[in-house]
Amino acid sequence: MKTFILIAAFLFGNLMVSATETKVMIRAKARDAKFIGTSLGGAHIIVRNKLNRKILAEGNTAGSTGNTDLIMKTPKIRGIQL
Repeated sequence: MKTFILIAAFLFGNLMVSATETKVMIRAKARDAKFIGTSLGGAHIIVRNKLNRKILAEGNTAGSTGNTDLIMKTPKIRGIQL
């Protein structure tokens, strides 16, 4: 019986999960549009737990909307980096 308890403790002891705080950076990217920056009020981002929908973090985007001519008016050429 002692052997069974030791084996069970060893096997299931490794399944214990502990939480570790993790810093995450969210980069909001528009599709065929400019970044919604601070000057436009930003976009509100919410990160939720997929299982229970609990909010894990939230905040607003911040930063410049970028160069309109370069982003929206200049034709994109495959393989060229912005």
